[in-house]
Amino acid sequence: MTSTRNAGIATLIAGVLGALVPLAVALMPPTGDPEQYSYPSAPGGFVALQSFLAVQHLVLAWGLLAVRRSGGASGRLGAVGSWGAAIAMVALGAVEAIAATASTATSESPIVAFLDTAYGVVTIPLGVFLILLGASVIRTRAWTGWRRWVVLIAGIWVFVPLTPALIVDFTIARVALILWMVLFSGMGIALMRAAKG
Repeated sequence: MTSTRNAGIATLIAGVLGALVPLAVALMPPTGDPEQYSYPSAPGGFVALQSFLAVQHLVLAWGLLAVRRSGGASGRLGAVGSWGAAIAMVALGAVEAIAATASTATSESPIVAFLDTAYGVVTIPLGVFLILLGASVIRTRAWTGWRRWVVLIAGIWVFVPLTPALIVDFTIARVALILWMVLFSGMGIALMRAAKG
């Protein structure tokens, strides 16, 4: 169960660090050009943050695969949910990496239009597959207490409140992103407990 423990530790750390990114963006004074995609960050800081998020999403994908491998989810539903969520998370990481290349683009730029679409295209399946994986965790009953619900809640969170928050308000969206990452940290703790048997 060392692999499950390692995946749990990595997911916990990735979730905590992932929560710190939107917190920092929300609290730091704007340093960039309002006309640029990187705003409120300066282009250099934006590239660094996006590069970090691209890698962080790969770690979260590892954690999503570990949910099934740990015995937390099972059957076809668990396999589809785990692999689907992991692939969607990797795709989201790829979009984050592409966004890093658009730091100085303006809102009228074709790459910004592409990114606006791409985020939606990968996030919706991610939410769906997280819900499927979460349903499998509930059915499998290997995890108990709050751990049994954390994956499902992370999936539902994509649709309510995260997506509406991203549309409505910058600050509210940062809060929703922070809490979403807290759920992934909880997933990491659940994996660590599963490794203990």
